[in-house]
Parts: sequence; structure tokens; C-alpha cells
Amino acid sequence: GDYYDDDDDDSDLGTFEIDTKSSHQTNNNNKNENEAERRRRQQQQAKREAHEQQQREAASQDPIVAMTERSNKLRIRAKRRARIDSADAANGVTYRFIHDSSVLGDLPAFNGTITPVKIGPQKRTGTYVAALLYKLPPE
Repeated sequence: GDYYDDDDDDSDLGTFEIDTKSSHQTNNNNKNENEAERRRRQQQQAKREAHEQQQREAASQDPIVAMTERSNKLRIRAKRRARIDSADAANGVTYRFIHDSSVLGDLPAFNGTITPVKIGPQKRTGTYVAALLYKLPPE
């Protein structure tokens, strides 16, 4: 089964704010969820944690199993991100960089501009790459 759909951590992508409606569903409406939805999420989380515990136990016995499980997780994560990125590109989603000094520290001072972009899709893989472009003013 696909146990990892909700378990995608985007923390390694930095902080971006989406300017237009994204195809990526967010879970910011927790206050509005009804009790049944909350219980369903708790059950899914418990099931996912039990499955991950079984995988950890199997991996501790065999390093090849551990590598295979990690590879499968990364493949699922990559496919999910590719679907999101493709839909966002088709919908014309743009990005705005919001600096988080608690994560990135202070940025060097300069009088230029910072523009976040997604580059892609790559011909062979169909993937996108997130990048920040620093443009210095003319001197």
C-alpha cells in the first residue's frame, strides 16, 4: 500500500509562499476538521507508525532490506513531488521567497533582488529543481 502520501517532509526545500492556488493540498484547516476526520487521521498515523516499526525491525536484521525500503520511500516521494510540480507548472503557480533566519541564518547584505523559480521539467526524468536567483544591480 501507499503508506507515505501524507508523510512527505518538504523541510529540505526551504520556505516558499505560493502566490496562486496550488494543486498541493495543505493541512492548515485542522481547526475546522470534524471529530470523525480527526479519528481517521489518528488511525492512519497509528497504522503508518506500526508499518514503519515493522520495517525498522526488518531493516535491523538485514542491511539490504533497509536499503530497499529507503529506495522505495524515496521513489514514492519523488513521484508525489513530480505530480505536484507538474500540476503547479500547468496551473501557472509562482513563488515568493520568505527568508527564515531561524533556519538559514542571516543573508549577506546586497542591493540586488532574490527571485525563487522552479526549473524544469528535465527531459529525461520530468523532475523540477527549486532555485533562488540572486540578481545584482548594475554598477
